[in-house]
Amino acid sequence: MTANPLFISLTYCLISFISTVILVSLFIKISEKIGFISNQHSISIREEKVPRAGGVGFIFIFYFSLFILKPLLPASYFWSILIGGGFISFIGFLDDLKGLSPFSRILAQILFVYLIGDYLGAFWYVDYEREIMKVLFIFSFIIGSVWIMNTFNFIDGADGLLSINVILISLFSGMLLVAQDQIYLGLSLLILASVNIAFLIFNWAPAKVFMGDCGSLFLGSLFVIIPSYTVLNDFIPLYTWAILLSIFYTETSVTLIFRVLKRKQIFKERHNYHAYQQLVLATQDHSAPAKVSILIQLFWTLPLGVACYLFPQYGLSILILTLLPMVLIFFYYGPRQAEIS
Repeated sequence: MTANPLFISLTYCLISFISTVILVSLFIKISEKIGFISNQHSISIREEKVPRAGGVGFIFIFYFSLFILKPLLPASYFWSILIGGGFISFIGFLDDLKGLSPFSRILAQILFVYLIGDYLGAFWYVDYEREIMKVLFIFSFIIGSVWIMNTFNFIDGADGLLSINVILISLFSGMLLVAQDQIYLGLSLLILASVNIAFLIFNWAPAKVFMGDCGSLFLGSLFVIIPSYTVLNDFIPLYTWAILLSIFYTETSVTLIFRVLKRKQIFKERHNYHAYQQLVLATQDHSAPAKVSILIQLFWTLPLGVACYLFPQYGLSILILTLLPMVLIFFYYGPRQAEIS
């Protein structure tokens, strides 16, 4: 008698959820007792300091669950997440503890992305007519992936914002994979959603802990590995992933471009140009960005992601439709509002 896959999935998710709640709770208590309060996020909108690097709690549980699933997962997928994600989370943890230089962080991320791209075969995804086209593709892959990773890190300064987006994207993409009978690939994403739901209990406003670079960059690395793998194996189209992740890179890109044009100090200067920062300042509600993000995901990006998945031939057009209003909204309520307030 074979076990029901749905029952197995729910059991894994429930155990991962409960284990993460216990581990993160212990992390907070130990951090407060020994004074393990990391440096304040450069774009954090909270003045008070709370334990950071809490991402180690859900990373540990996620990896434990992944080890149990190892015989059922593709080897390249498993080892990419284990070694690649582990490397990035270690770099992030060092940054939480000691504050690494921007150059060191970026160099580590470039190395990670190049090795992952080479290992998964992403650099041979396109047929190149000329060698220069291969160089340009690899360069674009590295720059785009490093940027995606850092966008996860940028929004960790808002209560619940990163966790809630990871939950929604993981649930959606996991169900897409399950619908294609990729049960255990999908289950790995559902477990990722479960550990983030558990973390959200402590990260929702008023936040008792933040992921830190350890957790946020780890999640960013996963959303380089998982989209790369699923696109290369024709499970989820590239444009669908571009839509699902658009809430990360659109808002942060608009803010970065504005600050570059204004000749601001990109790495050193504290600022409040992000739309989520302005929303908190306007409402005095630290949960407001997460609530608005839920609405954007449920009523805009996820439905358009479904449309792109069902009609991949219109992927680019649907992506442009997704991005245009988001760019305008994030600019108006972010950099523009910061300038006039």
